[in-house]
Amino acid sequence: MQNEELRRTQLALEESRNRYIDLYDFAPVGYLTLTVAGAIAEANLTATALLAVTREELLERSFESFLAADTLSHWRQQQLDALDVDHKVTSEVTFAPAAGRIAQGRIDCLRVTSADGTTMLRVALMDVTERTRAQDDLRKHGLAVAQSPDSIVITDLAGRIEYVNPAFTLVSGYSEAEVLGRNPRLLQSGRTPPQTYTELWATLGAGKVWRGEFVNRRKDGTEYLETATISPLRQPDGRVTHYVAVKTDITELKQTIAKLRTSENRLRLAQMATGLGIFDRDVASGRLEWDSRARELWGVGLDDPVTFDTFMAGLHPDDQAKVQAAIDRSLDPRSDGTYEIEYRVVSRTDGKVRHVRAIGQVFSEDGRPVRFIGTMKDVTAQKQLEQQLREQRSEMELLVNQQVAAQTAAAIAHELNQPLVSVSAYSEAALRLLRSGGGPSDKLTRSLEGSVEQAHRAGQKLHELLDFLHKGDAGAEPLDLNQLVRDALIIAENGGYGGFHAVVELEPELRPVVANQLHVQKVLVNLLHNGVQAMRSAGVAEAAIIIRVKTAAERHLAQVTVQDSGPGLDAATVDRIFEPFFTTKPQGIGLGLAISRALIEAHGGQLWADPAAGPGATFHLTLPFAS
Repeated sequence: MQNEELRRTQLALEESRNRYIDLYDFAPVGYLTLTVAGAIAEANLTATALLAVTREELLERSFESFLAADTLSHWRQQQLDALDVDHKVTSEVTFAPAAGRIAQGRIDCLRVTSADGTTMLRVALMDVTERTRAQDDLRKHGLAVAQSPDSIVITDLAGRIEYVNPAFTLVSGYSEAEVLGRNPRLLQSGRTPPQTYTELWATLGAGKVWRGEFVNRRKDGTEYLETATISPLRQPDGRVTHYVAVKTDITELKQTIAKLRTSENRLRLAQMATGLGIFDRDVASGRLEWDSRARELWGVGLDDPVTFDTFMAGLHPDDQAKVQAAIDRSLDPRSDGTYEIEYRVVSRTDGKVRHVRAIGQVFSEDGRPVRFIGTMKDVTAQKQLEQQLREQRSEMELLVNQQVAAQTAAAIAHELNQPLVSVSAYSEAALRLLRSGGGPSDKLTRSLEGSVEQAHRAGQKLHELLDFLHKGDAGAEPLDLNQLVRDALIIAENGGYGGFHAVVELEPELRPVVANQLHVQKVLVNLLHNGVQAMRSAGVAEAAIIIRVKTAAERHLAQVTVQDSGPGLDAATVDRIFEPFFTTKPQGIGLGLAISRALIEAHGGQLWADPAAGPGATFHLTLPFAS
């Protein structure tokens, strides 16, 4: 009987031990037994699964080999603490990537003493990776809500406020304590339409998201405009337990939009009044936008795509090169980005040629051009009016010049007539005395003396007349010849003699010349006028004038060269070009070059034509340097 009882007891103990082993191995927590040195002495199956190592490979292995390097010091301190006290020590550690599927673990350590008196550590290991990740996500979401620039309000189904973020308190002026438990209606200003709230609650009652705007009032009484999105907050089982409102203060945005609309309306009115077309070019992408007026100038439909090629194709062929050059200058990072030019446009629809004045500005970022914006204006009517005024001015100038020439000739004739008559009478008397065979006599002597006297009188009258015509002119002074050339170009342009491509080659650091500013300007402008008239009469398409300033070979004179691209001068014309009253122009009087030469020679310089200089007419003039 005793043996039977002992056998039953042994069977019960074995069954109990097996149940303990099953519970130990298959527990949801990993169990390890560590030596004081940290070696693994025992491990259940859950621990081996967490660490992805078989039990045979796990035993005698250092537990630290499974931990990440940055968590070793923390674990070692926990190990020391557990060996020093009689209660459980808990902490969380990070496992190395080679430690299987576990990344974050919770470790409970307890000191125990085995039957042979050896101190050991019982370790309970739990995988908290998912829990840690969820906590991190929750923390990030919480920070996102708390730090959101938008106001966030959470209420229960009755509308009582349970949470507001800092942005709400900043916008509304109410603190969190002042609004918790209260209804958001405390923000109402009375200026939000009642229909808005009706639609709000109908939408939320249907379980849908509502979007709209409120006119609310801050704690200090000032009003502000908010756009709001209010959503039902659903639990995992589908129940709606709260409402979440995300609101943005759009007061400044609305004010800016209102101002922008006002500006756009004013710009639209200005466009209508001035007839301006607008272009906007994205330099990086090549995108080009035109308004309706710009499209009208080019003859492009409102829905037709426009590109830079569209722009260039609509330009008059003779103007394409100068427009491209102007655009390149504006896009050059070294320039100020301004763009101003006049060109001709050939409409794609009717072939009509229009004159357009364009003004624009290039905007840059980090030294790179990114945007090119400007306006276009049809100045065809203005150009036609200017042309009419130029023609009328030319006719008037011609009439005045003719009258001046006539009056001058009449004055010269009047002053010289009497002396010349006397010279003629004295000469005839002397001639008769000589033919009569008489020798020298007092009568012959008096006749010849009278003739000489009257000739001197005629010369004196001529000099007095010339002095009178030059009366009032300023004296000579040191002048910047380069600047005189620039001024002459401006005077020619403003006087209706523009429209040509000026190639200006100035000598830097040129010494001052001694001259009368008005006289030299008259000569330069006259040469420019002659060149423009010659090119216009010949119908030259690429009209250009070269103006070159340099030091002459003699080194004590400055030389100016003016060369046009007209038909030039033949040899017969060159021989007579400076004769008074000689002209090749249908309406010219032939005094311009004669007077110009006289003015330059009066300064100690020279003015001459150079038929061998190349295509077009070429004139050179020299002026002495100041000492």
